Amino acid sequence: RAFNHSSSADNPIAGLARVFESLTPLLKPFDKEHAMLHVQHVNEIRKCIKEERERLANEGVDSAERNLLHHLMLGTFLEKAEDGKWHRRGLSDEEIVAHINSLIGGGLGTLNASIEFVIHMLAVNPEAQQRVYQNIMDVCGNEENPSDKQLKELEELDKFILETLRLLPCAPGLARTCTEDCEINGVPFRKGWVVRIMLCTVYNDESFFPKPEVFDSDRFTTEEKEKRHPYTFLPYGQGPRMCPGYHIGVFQTKAALVKILRKYVIESSPQTVDPLPVALRPMLSPKDGVCVKLTKRT
Repeated sequence: RAFNHSSSADNPIAGLARVFESLTPLLKPFDKEHAMLHVQHVNEIRKCIKEERERLANEGVDSAERNLLHHLMLGTFLEKAEDGKWHRRGLSDEEIVAHINSLIGGGLGTLNASIEFVIHMLAVNPEAQQRVYQNIMDVCGNEENPSDKQLKELEELDKFILETLRLLPCAPGLARTCTEDCEINGVPFRKGWVVRIMLCTVYNDESFFPKPEVFDSDRFTTEEKEKRHPYTFLPYGQGPRMCPGYHIGVFQTKAALVKILRKYVIESSPQTVDPLPVALRPMLSPKDGVCVKLTKRT
């Protein structure tokens, strides 16, 4: 929570940096909390890498339970050297730290916010929640760990998640570098320009989504999606720079929601606030968390 606040627009230093990007180098030294947390975070990752390298050296590779850290430590890739020849090498510790930072920063925060948003929307849309629950029971039943195939078949849950991300997009905008000079609707764009696309304005455009303020998961039936240009909805980006963790993020979100919905009915509580207050930290997330009531299913 402290790390999120430090890197969010709620923090006046971060807010100034967002408005006046050129001041970022001057403002960084004043954000001592963020700097301290970053050092602690990186040191903890380095400690884990050191401990795993020692364990692998003592016990051998075959004895290790494979996880993401092991894949990063043991994997190799081709790199073109200055002599023009290709060489295979492993990742350095600093490169592993950078990869893990990227996964944590771009993955866990977004995943948590997505699940929180969906839980809130389930609470305030009980009829849609019942359809999602019935879809889960029809496809997965009471199987403890649904298969990937079963998770893919949860169409009602898919629709519900997508409509939630339209109304409450974790990534309300994205930036892309223009690769060639062009003109769109009379507006010139030059090669090398960084173009920021505010997705939240597209998601609230009535020409694409009639009555955009209304929650309606049927906007994402196959038939309805085919009526719209595919780039009118980009929760995970598109093209070669699409979110690399898209598939695993979707599966984790669905798996978590299946576990919750099979055991509990999610209802509004006296503390539930709708519309849900949100904040940019640095992705969009519930400002004060999510308050709901969980009733155990019988």
